[in-house]
Amino acid sequence: MMKHILYKTASIALIGLAMASCDPEFTETGMLTTEDKRPVATASVSSLLIEEGKDATIKFTLDKAIIEPSILLVSVVGAENDEENNQVLEDLSLNIQDQTSSSLEQGRGFELKIPAYATEVELNISALVDSYSEGNEKHVLRIEDHTYNRVKTSKEGNPIFIPITIKDIPSLDLAINHESVLGPNGTDLCEAGVEFYLYLVSADGTYIDPVQDDCSSKFTLNANTLKSGEYTIEGYIGGYGDFPRDPVVNLTVPFSMGVAKKASNSVNLTFNTANDKWTEFVDAGTVTVNEDSTYIVKDANGKVLVDTTK
Repeated sequence: MMKHILYKTASIALIGLAMASCDPEFTETGMLTTEDKRPVATASVSSLLIEEGKDATIKFTLDKAIIEPSILLVSVVGAENDEENNQVLEDLSLNIQDQTSSSLEQGRGFELKIPAYATEVELNISALVDSYSEGNEKHVLRIEDHTYNRVKTSKEGNPIFIPITIKDIPSLDLAINHESVLGPNGTDLCEAGVEFYLYLVSADGTYIDPVQDDCSSKFTLNANTLKSGEYTIEGYIGGYGDFPRDPVVNLTVPFSMGVAKKASNSVNLTFNTANDKWTEFVDAGTVTVNEDSTYIVKDANGKVLVDTTK
């Protein structure tokens, strides 16, 4: 299950006017004894859609400032109006972290601090990427008054509920897997200890390392984790193990590409085992990442193998 972590920072708008405190007065039982003139916080959005790997910001604006710090209570719940499901979510792999004040006890969420003289405060939300493709996730963000604080979330004192949808971005799997691949005379390349390496290389020459297993080299890519642009795919022989390099032979290994919920494609990569050739890379194609997180994979001849733009 994907993990989503909510971060927050405070953006302060200072004002130069002198203002009086708007603290309401309460009885010991919590009954309001004076006219409630507390500032009201209004959210900049009524709902939110975030793609995996992307960030979003919710701004809360006060209709008037206060001279002392205040607090809003922020939590993620399962639903807005269902009392049985209107509980702070703690059993999901969805972490809520407070970066500027100590977290509250489990089950209460965290505090969003509003500094003195502030008229705005921001809640920054980051959706982490996962390798699953279980579809979009939906939750509800609840923002409410802290006990006896100086700011309200509505004139009636009701919480603010903001539905949040985490949009699933299907990952792209690129892999060289030589398990059970046989070389000359039936030699099992994996058992012989031959190692193949797969790299993604950006336009500026930066190498992105894959996950290296015993008999495979693979990427699980989410386009939101990559900057838009074109990347080349390079393959290498990283080691021969016990495989003899004399006589010289060509080793053919399948290179597969797959996108969640779509058919995978495979092309053969040929590696030359000549002593002066084994360090040379094999051109496995390109990955083009677009601004909207779609991507196109082509083989070395320019043939389109994967296209998520359609």
